[in-house]
Amino acid sequence: MYEPFPKNPYDMYPNTLKEKLKERIKELECLYEVSNLLYQQDCSVDSILGSVGLSIRRALRHPGDAIVELRLDGYHTLTNALPKETVFLESRLDALDGSYFGYIEVHYPKPIYTKNHFLKEELLLINEIASSVGAFYERHLNREREAVVRKNAQLVDRLSILAEITAGIAHEINTPLGNILGYVS
Repeated sequence: MYEPFPKNPYDMYPNTLKEKLKERIKELECLYEVSNLLYQQDCSVDSILGSVGLSIRRALRHPGDAIVELRLDGYHTLTNALPKETVFLESRLDALDGSYFGYIEVHYPKPIYTKNHFLKEELLLINEIASSVGAFYERHLNREREAVVRKNAQLVDRLSILAEITAGIAHEINTPLGNILGYVS
């Protein structure tokens, strides 16, 4: 549901307990949704990242104006087109070993919004999701590496079988040739 730009600067933050609770519920729903998305095995990385971006967008205080950008190695997804000038929150996507995979950025159009329109809990949410997406991508890369290792092991097995067959054929040909050479000398 779209929430218009607050007319009063004090409306930038949830004031009532009900508003604060509503924001926390949206964040918890987002975390639950994202964790379910990241454990799907049958979807492509692109579609999972797109769904994660949409989930993050729905969890924000101003989802109608928010644009979520995810960049992960060769993958890049946006929930909407980016305007020329934005204010944004960013969280890095790091692997467990500290290597850099990409980032998650949440943008608002700059003339309308400022950094003050972001809630501190939204940065915490994005950081948590970035950590989960980083772990998901590492698992994805590990599955790809395992598939390559498995394929190489199958190739080695095939080559060893081929070597055994070739040695057997050479032995079968060598025995009659040895007999022929024995008669010739």
